[in-house]
This record gives sequence, C-alpha cells and structure tokens, in this order.
Amino acid sequence: MNKLYTSVTKHDLRDERYMYDLQEMGIGFELALLTTLSDQLLVEEQAQYDLDNLKRELEFFLKYFERIDFKIEQVRVHQPGGYMYAWFFQNGLCGFEWLRMFIDYCGSVSLKHHVLHTPFGQLRRDEADELADYREKLACLASRNEIEVEEIIASNNEIGEVAKRRLYHGRLYEELLSEQAAQPLLDVHECGSVFKTMARLQELTKKGLNVSAIHLQKNKHKFLTQTELSTLLESGFQGALINEGFLRDDVSFTEYLKTKGTICLLAPEQKVTILKEYLALLK
Repeated sequence: MNKLYTSVTKHDLRDERYMYDLQEMGIGFELALLTTLSDQLLVEEQAQYDLDNLKRELEFFLKYFERIDFKIEQVRVHQPGGYMYAWFFQNGLCGFEWLRMFIDYCGSVSLKHHVLHTPFGQLRRDEADELADYREKLACLASRNEIEVEEIIASNNEIGEVAKRRLYHGRLYEELLSEQAAQPLLDVHECGSVFKTMARLQELTKKGLNVSAIHLQKNKHKFLTQTELSTLLESGFQGALINEGFLRDDVSFTEYLKTKGTICLLAPEQKVTILKEYLALLK
C-alpha cells in the first residue's frame, strides 16, 4: 500500500490551517531542514556550530509535534545542507562523521527515519577500497536507524568539479546498497522523467534492490500533474510517495534561490488541492 508524505519546513508550521489540513488528510511529514551548512564542514568547530543550529531548528518541529500529539515515529528527516558530502577523510572530520553526529542526535529525540543523498568519492583513491569503506559506513548508520539513500543523478551536473569526483550513481549506487539494511530511494527529477523513474525502478528491482520510496517532483520542486502521477503508479510501486513540489509552474528554482520570496511558492490552499488529488489517485 502506498503512503503519501509531503515535505514541510519550519515556515509551514506557522500556517496552522495548512498543517491541520495535512493532518486531516492523513499525509505524513518529511522534514526539509533550512539551516545553512558551512563550506568548512570539515573543521570540527564549524561542524559543531552547524550541528547546534540544526538542533535548534529540529526543536522547533519537536515542540510542534508535542503540542498536536503527533507520533514522531512517523516523521522522516531529509538530509540537510545540499546534495552531497564527501565520506572520505581529509584534514579533520569527513562528511560521514558529521552525518553520524547529526543522526545520533536525531535518534536521541526519537527521529530515526532518514533520507540521505548518495555520497561522492575521490578519484585518487582505489575504487574497491573506497566502496568497501562506504558500505561499512552506511551499514553502521543503518544498524540503528531506518536509512533510505536517494540516487542523485541530474544534480551531479551542477555541483562543479565533476571530473575530479567519483559519483555514486548507477553501478556504484547499486553496489553501495547491495545486501544492505539501507534502502534505495528514487527521485523523479533526479531520474529525468516519470518514464525514466519507472525504468530505473524496474532495473533496481530486477537486481534485488527493494525501492522503498519515491520523491515526487519535476524541474526542481514543481508538482507532478495527476497524469504524471497516475502513469508512475502504473509501475505497481508500493511504498512511500513523498511530494517535494512547492514552486509555481512559472517560477524557476534558480529564481526562487535568488529571492527566497513567498511569491514563488504555490499558495497553501493550492497545495492542499493538489495533494487531495494525489490521494484520490492512490485510492
């Protein structure tokens, strides 16, 4: 059976009507954390500073869930701070160590369901050794938490210095997750289209990888149409469907990043209408 979630930010919590509508519809929450992480994440003092800021943001959610008596076990947490972290060691911390600290804190407040993006590697390292190292690190996280790893594909072209990085999508993504407790997660935008998502889903399933969730978005945080979602459901997928749409169709994500203006966002009542249509399709 499919379960519908939607991405929420701390700003959404201020709109009580919108949050009430989501709860009435039985839609789950995936927390989209807005705290900006420093480029100096490898410096231990800066990493702790960023972690403290994220704790404060999470406390905002926790107080809300306590007030409405919402079961926190049903909440998903999306990896904060951009697309990827390096999991290899440099001078000081590596991205994995920071993620481990963040996830350990989340566990202390009963947030145990996490979405992580695929890491990137270092071409100067031996591929087999690096893969074994990353598999061990992922297994460590998944031993105490529910971990889903989102395959990042389209956004790899936007991170810079791609030629100097080993990107964990395609074959390396499959090998990273093979025989792991962590589960694969697909994203319609990252895959390129609904049909490419369906093809990737079929490909991973044939290789014995159980895809547990799919992010619903296109063109960077635009809503899927009813037709597009209906087509995706023809794949027979069963699991979590998480809406990541929030932008108007006539606004680009680049424009939104420049302005951060609410004028770029769909109105809450419009989002509720779309999510009701999604629920009707699922039923």
